[in-house]
Parts: sequence; C-alpha cells; structure tokens
Amino acid sequence: QQSKEVDVSQIEQVANKILSRLKNDEDEKLKRREIFIFLLANTDLPWKEEIIANENVSSFSNICGKLLTPAQFIGLVDKLVLWEYMYCCCATISRDVASILLENAFNFLDQKKQETEVEIAPWIVWTGLARASLPFQKLSTAILTKYLGRCLQKATPGKERMNNLLSVLSVANAFLSGSLEVDPYFAHLFEQGDEAIAFDGNPEIRSSLIVALKAMLFDMDFDQWIQLCEIPSADVMVYNGISKIWQEDDVPSNVQFMAAHLIYKVKSLLQGQASEPLTVDLLPVMDQFAKEYNKVLELDLESIELPQLLEVLEQQKDSLEQWKIEAYLGKLMTFMPGCLEVANCVSVMSVYAEHLHNNFEDIFVHIVQVENRQEMHDELFFTIAQHTAVESLSDIATKITNGEIRTLTVSADQFDSRFVEAMNRSGGEGGVGKMLREFFVLAILNGDRTIERLVEVAMQNAGQLDNVCQILKSVWAMGSKQISDLDIPNKYDTGCPKTLLGSLLAKCILEKVDKELENSIKLFNNLKDENNTLSQQVYSACLPQILKLFDDSQVGSICTLLEVILSCLCVTSVVDTFTQECTTYSINIGCYMLNHSYYKPSHDNMRLNLIKWISAVSKNDSSLIKARVLPDLMSYFSTANCKTLLDKVHGDMAGITTQESGSKVMPMIKETEMKSQITACLVFITKEEFVVLFNVLKEMYPCEEEGETDILKCVEMLSDSCHKLFVNHNLDEERQRRIVSGYASVYTGEVPGAETDTLIKLYLILIKDIFVLKDTLKTPPTDDSEMLTAPLWISCQAVVAELLQQQLPSLDTVKLLLIHLAITPKCSFKEAVIMVITNYLDKSQK
Repeated sequence: QQSKEVDVSQIEQVANKILSRLKNDEDEKLKRREIFIFLLANTDLPWKEEIIANENVSSFSNICGKLLTPAQFIGLVDKLVLWEYMYCCCATISRDVASILLENAFNFLDQKKQETEVEIAPWIVWTGLARASLPFQKLSTAILTKYLGRCLQKATPGKERMNNLLSVLSVANAFLSGSLEVDPYFAHLFEQGDEAIAFDGNPEIRSSLIVALKAMLFDMDFDQWIQLCEIPSADVMVYNGISKIWQEDDVPSNVQFMAAHLIYKVKSLLQGQASEPLTVDLLPVMDQFAKEYNKVLELDLESIELPQLLEVLEQQKDSLEQWKIEAYLGKLMTFMPGCLEVANCVSVMSVYAEHLHNNFEDIFVHIVQVENRQEMHDELFFTIAQHTAVESLSDIATKITNGEIRTLTVSADQFDSRFVEAMNRSGGEGGVGKMLREFFVLAILNGDRTIERLVEVAMQNAGQLDNVCQILKSVWAMGSKQISDLDIPNKYDTGCPKTLLGSLLAKCILEKVDKELENSIKLFNNLKDENNTLSQQVYSACLPQILKLFDDSQVGSICTLLEVILSCLCVTSVVDTFTQECTTYSINIGCYMLNHSYYKPSHDNMRLNLIKWISAVSKNDSSLIKARVLPDLMSYFSTANCKTLLDKVHGDMAGITTQESGSKVMPMIKETEMKSQITACLVFITKEEFVVLFNVLKEMYPCEEEGETDILKCVEMLSDSCHKLFVNHNLDEERQRRIVSGYASVYTGEVPGAETDTLIKLYLILIKDIFVLKDTLKTPPTDDSEMLTAPLWISCQAVVAELLQQQLPSLDTVKLLLIHLAITPKCSFKEAVIMVITNYLDKSQK
C-alpha cells in the first residue's frame, strides 16, 4: 500500500491521548520528543544506510506498513507541536533529509492560513525555521526572503512588531556568528560529534538581514522602546525551544532586556564592519539600545538610595539569592565612606561580613579615615577580616609597612589581648590559613609590635618555636621593615640596611642567657635562610661584642657567639656583601683572638671555630692571614711549609675543620727528633687534636716487626712523651689536665675490636701512666672525679670491659690484671675495675 493512505488524523488522536495522560510538563516534553523520533523514523525519507543501521533508532524505524510522506510528517509536527524537535534534529541528520524536511516545513507554513486563535504564534515557528535553514544557502535564501517579508509587513500591530524585532535580531545573531549549536540529545541519537554546525553565510542574506534591522530600529520610537518593559519575557520564553530567541542562562524579566541584549550581540558582530555603507548609520542607532544583559540590571540599582538599600538587606537577609547579595553590597560600597557614619549601615555590613571580603581593603581604608571612630567600626574590621583571604590581608599589611596606607590604631591592652588569644589558638583547629589570618590582622593593627611579640614568645617558649617561625616567614614584609639608626661604622658594615626583625634577633642573641639565648639562636637559624639580611645584621652586631667578651675572658659566651657567627657565614654570598673595612676587621680580631688563646688551655674550645671564622672571611686566602697570626698557627691556613709534626697536625685538623683536603704533605722528621716534636705537640694541641696526632703517627710508623703493631708503638710514644713532659717541666694544672684528657681520648677509637694481646698491652701502658702521674698535681683533689688520672682510669675500664666481654682471656691473664693494679693508688675508679674483674672470675669458676 502507498504512504498516502496513512490515516494522519488517527495518529494525531492516539498521540494526543498519550500526551493527555501525562501529569507534568517535563514528562510531556520527553514524550513529545519520543513521538517525534518515532514519526521521523517512519517517514518516507532518503535515509543513508549508516543512519538506518543506527542502533539508537533502528529498532523502531520502518516498522509501520504505511510510511508518512514528508508533508504528512510536517503536518503532524504542527498539530502535535513538535517544531522544537524538528528544528533541533536538522543540525544532526544528513543534509539531504534535513533539506527535504525544511523545504516541506517552508511550504507548509507559507500555505498555512492565518487562524484567529492559535496555540503557537506564527512568528515563533518562522523564527525557528529561519534559524534552522541558515546552513543551507539556497534553501535559506528562499526561506529568509519570505520570512523577512512577513516581519516587515506594514500595518503590523505594535506587540507583533516587537516580536518580529526579537525574531530578526535572533536570526541575525545566528547568521553573523556563522554557527548553530547542536542539541546534545539529537547529536548523541544520530551520532553527531560536533558541538556546533558551522556554515558560510550568503552575502545576500546578510544584506537583507541588516536592511531589515535598520528598518525596524529606525522605525522604533522612545515610547515603543519603553513599552517593551511591560511585556514579560515569559511570553517569549514559553516557546523559546522553537524560536531559540534567548540562549543565555539567566532569563530577563521583560522583553526590553532581551531586545537590548540581542542588539548588543549583533552590534558586537558588526563592529568590524563599521565603515560599510550598510552599517555606517546602523551602529550609532544600535548604540542607543544595546546593553549586555546582566541579571543585576533587574534590581534597578541606579535609582536605589541608601535607606531603601539597607531596608532590603535587613528585611530579606534570609531569602536573598547570592547574586542579589553581591549586587546590593556592590551598590552599598558606592555610598562609602559616608555610610560608615550611619550606625545601621555598619550593623548591616557586619551581618553580611562574609560577603564583603573582596572589598576589605576599601572598607579598611575608609574605617581608618573615620573621624569619630567607634567600637562598632573596629568590630566591623575584625568581623570582615575573619572571612578575608590571607593574601589580601598580607597585601594590606605590606602597604601599611611601606607607608602606602594608614594603619588602624588600637590600645596596647586590646592588641596584647588579641595577640595572646591568637597565640593560644595557633596550631589548633582551622589549620595554617586561620592561624596566619589572625596574625596578619595583628600586623595590620601594629606590625612592629606583632614582630616584637612573636620574637618574645619564641625566646621564652621553645614549644612555640615552629609556629612562630612559620608566622614570621609569612609576615616577612613587616619584619623586613627598615628602621632608622645611627650610621654603622665601616668596620661593622656588612652591606645591608637595619631591619626590625634582624635587630630584635641580634639583641636577643647578645643580651639573653641560658634557655632564652638557646631559643633565640634556634629562631635565628630557622629564619636566616629566608633572607641574607638577617645573617648580615646579626654578624654586624656580634663583631663589637665578641671582642669585649674576649677581653673579659668569657670563654663560654665567646664559643656561643662564634657558633652564631659561623651560622651567619654558612652562605658564601654573605661575605661578598661586607665592606673591605669589615672584612679586614673581621680577620684582624679573629687572628688576635686566635693568637692570644693559643697558649691558654682554657681557651681551647674556641680555637677550631676561630680557625673556621678566619678561613671563611678570608676565603682561605693565606696571604691575608700570614702577617696576622703566630708562625706556629700559620699551618692551620697553609700547608705550603709543612716542616714539623705540629705543622702536620694543624694542617690535618684544618682540613677536618673547614671540610677541605687538609695537609697532604708528610714532614721529614728524624727518629731522634720525633720524641721532642711529640712533646711540643702535647703542649700546644687541643684535646680534639690528639686523635689527629695519633693518626699522623700511625701513618709515619707502620708495622715493622712481627708481633708489634703500629698502634702500640704510637701509644707508647705518646705515653713516654707525657711522662717526660710532666716529670721534666713545671706545667700548670690546666695544661696538665688538657694533655691527660687528650691522651686518654686516643684509646676510645682503638679499644673496640682490638685483639687480646693488644688489649693487655694497652692495659699495662695505662697502669704505668696512672702510676707515673698519680702525684703530679700540686693540690690534692678533693674528689676522685677531679683526679688528674681520672680520664686514664676511664680508658682503663673500657679496655678491661672489652677484654672480658669479647676476648674471654684465660684465668692467668685475668689474675695478671689484678696483680698490676696493686701499684696504683686506692680510688673509686680502681675499685670499679677490681669489681668487674672479680665478678668475671666468680662467673668463670661456676
């Protein structure tokens, strides 16, 4: 049977019956789309094979024995109000099928009689048809010619004329943009991957559209434009799916907003052709009406006054949408700063504080300028600050520090109270951002005081050091504030300005003691890598102080200050900033202190750090040091003339101290001179250098005879030298203790893992040492721990413990140990050794 025998009225009746059973608009819309697709799939159209094979539609395509003709299909589209889906699908199906459908739609609409009462106004359907036909040049020419003729008919009623204007604007916008959006549903259904379909516009159509626009806009007077405000946009939007007049997310309340926005878009697309004859006089007219739509326009903010605005914000605070809140508050900001004099306004701003964070700087600047500032203004500042980004607060604090804006002054008590609260909350709930926010607020109130209090807290409370460091690194701009001061003498000039934080740290390091000093140094070390200026300032402050301490022989304080100085110099670039006078002065006082501490055992602890300091400042240039230090000390800085054992020890120690290669040259020393050179070393080297001396001896005297190790020979040489030195020379007690302590430290590295024979011989050497040195001190010790031989006894205990625990010697050997103890004087150390040996013997007998 032929398609013409299809009973269209029966299809219409069945479809309407199905639609009538639906209870909501959304279900009805989905069902209409399903009906459209079913009818489309069962219409006699030249589908391509790949479309027919489409899994999305193949299950219900061509299942009817009688197919609809395209004309019948269009008739049903009109009767069942399926135009929206008809126009949407044309961008996703094949061009041949789409052309047939659009041509039939054009013929249908052109021949359709004007009915007095219709569900859909003809201009809506014609608008959709004109837009959908744009990608088809030949067809669109015919359609748009007819379409524009309808729009420009004379004696058209006023409202219909405005509708036609919207229609032409919409079509012109689509044509000039050169693309049509693709409906996602139909794109998926017909496997169309593009989001939009592009087309080349016909110049004739372009000219026709511009001419039509000119005619409509030139013909419109002010009253007609004002009347558009009275036409609700709902009249247009009810069938916007067909006409596609409005394609933005936010829908205006009236048609005037719609028209102004569409004119704006068309004008933007024509902007590049302003000199063309067709547009040269059109664009100025469009300028009078064009306005990009923003839903804020609906609020009519231009005419609203402050009392009315505050009333809206107060009465509707629980129902206002976010965008309205932002719009109203934006308008409120235009009443600044006068509105801050209105108590009700300040109250309203506090209520909406979380929405005002982006305006915080402007509000802050105006609050500062209020002549009679009250508590409510301060509370407004604190309330908004709680919602303001840390970056914004940082910017304001920096501007205050740089003098760009004024600060908000509060009483000292109020500041201190807020600081204590912020410090107590630091590290708690809310994370780093909340903690930093509170301290940036404090920095805005008083940047100097904030830095001072933070340093004070870190100095007094080690538990807060990490938090304070993190805060200070964040508020660095406040700490870097330059402070006025007297000119720094050139010899102290490290090449940096004096900053607040640097001055505070230097003062704490120089004036505090015990735990507060320790915490101050930790704080400095944690911060110094942020910026070299801290190291430069602290170094400059240490120079005059360290010389004063040296003159007062305050060795402990000097050692502490030397550690700080070396910490300042850990970055090489710091030295590069020094003035020449500062560099020279640093080398001079370093060498002066080294020279005068060399002969004082009590000053040994500072020697190695003095060497590091001089090396760092001189950059290891021995020519800058040679004329300033004693000849015996030059080997710490240069190994060019390594002639003595002491030179070798100094050179190797310097290599360890400065982490460089040290002395590689071994001095040529005769056997007959060795003992005297060892003796000279014992007098002048520090406790730490004894191990270096011992290692040099091991290099010089490797194993020569079977059964005798180099270790034993070297230990015996040290032991004999100590005996002769103590017996033949009248050494002061301080030097005696240094030598014995240094000599005893040699055993520490040799005892672990040594063989039994070696341990026994080391034990016998120590017993002999204890016996020889027992009565050396002029003043008898009051306690065993103060005995000169105490370090030797400790080494002796270590040897015995190693021998008994690891080597398991014979009983005869153990008894031998006890026998040799008999020659030593009675003391607690001796009793401890006897007890260890006795316990071992008791266990062995069991």
